[in-house]
Amino acid sequence: MRPSLRPPGTPFAASAALTLMVVLLLWTVPMPLAHAQTFTTLYNFTGSPDGASPRASLIRDAAGNLYGTTEGGGVGGYGAVFKLDTRGQETVLYSFTGSPDGAYPLAGLIRDAAGNLYGTTSSGGAHVTSGTVFELKRKAGGVWTEKVLHSFTNRRTDGNMPVAGVIFDGQGNLYGTTYQGGSLGSGTVFKLSPTSGGHWKETILHSFGRGTDGTNPSASLILDHAGHLYGTTTFGGGVSGCLSGPPGCGTVFKMARAKSGSWNEKTLHAFTGYPDRGNPYSGLVRDAGTLYGTTASGGYKLYGTVFSVTNTGTYSSLVSFMGYPWAGSPLGGVVFDALGNSYGSAGQGEAGEGTVFEFDTAGQLIILHSFAGTDGANPVAGLVRDKAGNLYGTTKDGGRFSQGTVFELTPAPPIY
Repeated sequence: MRPSLRPPGTPFAASAALTLMVVLLLWTVPMPLAHAQTFTTLYNFTGSPDGASPRASLIRDAAGNLYGTTEGGGVGGYGAVFKLDTRGQETVLYSFTGSPDGAYPLAGLIRDAAGNLYGTTSSGGAHVTSGTVFELKRKAGGVWTEKVLHSFTNRRTDGNMPVAGVIFDGQGNLYGTTYQGGSLGSGTVFKLSPTSGGHWKETILHSFGRGTDGTNPSASLILDHAGHLYGTTTFGGGVSGCLSGPPGCGTVFKMARAKSGSWNEKTLHAFTGYPDRGNPYSGLVRDAGTLYGTTASGGYKLYGTVFSVTNTGTYSSLVSFMGYPWAGSPLGGVVFDALGNSYGSAGQGEAGEGTVFEFDTAGQLIILHSFAGTDGANPVAGLVRDKAGNLYGTTKDGGRFSQGTVFELTPAPPIY
């Protein structure tokens, strides 16, 4: 029985029997399948003034326009926020200048009900190198203006280097993570609350680096209906032996919100090395108490996994990537369709430039597209899916001008 229809991009709640079947199939299927599909490069970045090296997922509005960020390029080379309309016409909404407005946005955007955009820059701001949270508002005549909501300071009472985006709660507060900073220098979870006069107040909810809680969160948070937050840390957790960098293999964590308004951090899973290994760079998706994400390393061949973790901390490795010539080292997360199939991007591929993959409910890992360089290379962000099932994403490199691309992929319908 297939799960009931849910909005596109929402995962299904996998039963224990299905999870077991998936794991068994992964150990018996020798290689991924390949499906025919329609691949289209929607835009090739040129560097200046339009942007270069997009590293983040896209968002779509109701009209089908895409919005995103580029790490570099723009007018001054500090990165840009762009819009790509349904005709493939790109418009730079804002080019960063470094200080005081920010520089090098690595994360994607969110939109509010009025169409305003919110995001982070990993550097720049009033303190030059610590990064910002920003808002872009559309004014009359189609002009967009940027406002810095918070400039990080890298003090013990603040964060430093937000490489992930922000999310809203129902009261209009913003939540996010910083890769560094905090009382122990290993990153933070923060909250920004709007105050009178248009100002925003920052509160540090948690500083990482206390032992098993993890360090250096690289991904955005998600919020459940009870107001609890969930996320990942790329390193830390009390176990060594993973990728180069700080010690530890990373964690999946929960920030539980008490009725008193206080927050308590709980580690749901600490990655331990082989076979789960770890180092999750991506965020999570959630359904019915189960969290899903990816790790950049680990699994049967040490090329990364798709995993699930329950609210009680039960961990399952759903996909073990096999590396060249198929797929490996996924840095972005996954999105789900209404039937429970998941989609994402990863490195490796036939030409070594990366892939787009599908993991179906029968336990098959399917390569939907292998990048060749001219059509894009090194997809490091997750995908966005529309109601028709089309997938949209970015590549950091490659394309006509070797500055990255925006692409669309329409998977072929399944054959029954």
